[in-house]
Amino acid sequence: MALIGVGACYIGFRGLQLTVFAPNYHPRRKGRMIAKGKACATHPNEVQTTPLSQMPCIAYEFFILEPRNSHKGSTSYAFLHQQSQGQWNLSVQTPRGQVQIKPSELDLDHIHFEDRQDLWNEFTETRSLSLLSEQEITLKHKLTGTRRTLILREKVIRNGDAIRVLGRQKHNNRLPLLEDAIVTDKPISRVILESSLALVAGVFALGLGINLINYAFR
Repeated sequence: MALIGVGACYIGFRGLQLTVFAPNYHPRRKGRMIAKGKACATHPNEVQTTPLSQMPCIAYEFFILEPRNSHKGSTSYAFLHQQSQGQWNLSVQTPRGQVQIKPSELDLDHIHFEDRQDLWNEFTETRSLSLLSEQEITLKHKLTGTRRTLILREKVIRNGDAIRVLGRQKHNNRLPLLEDAIVTDKPISRVILESSLALVAGVFALGLGINLINYAFR
């Protein structure tokens, strides 16, 4: 419980850095800062193509998911496959100029394209079957022979998309560069809400975990 609390606190604090604590980007400043602007390719002639919808983009994330029902009735997802491409080519155009990004994490909200099958419906895209075959993921449950619920999902960053980047800049860079960066397309209000809830839940879980540990070692 304490470890869950620590993790939730970290997620909440990291999100608040994106909206509240981090100073705005400046080319002559060093350290942690946030850059806001439009996504652009560092090398415009080297673009990616998404595996399912074949959409040209700067960078993308591709997931193969299987929904799992928890004991409390909520739905979680098992990540059967996850793929990211093009992050090395990502920059952001800010009012102070173009800044290259070296991401450590993409926190994308907008789902660009999705295809799914379940017990009653089949996939609508022929490429879905090929992509599942490449990862050796079966369409049916081995024991029952019924169709599995599977979701293929793409999230993309295209030229001109509004993004926010929290990263670290060093003075010795020849070109503006934010390293160890978190990149998100979420609205500020959404980031603040999610981060605040995670921070409150983390503090509660951490306190509960510490109390349980103290009780166990009495």
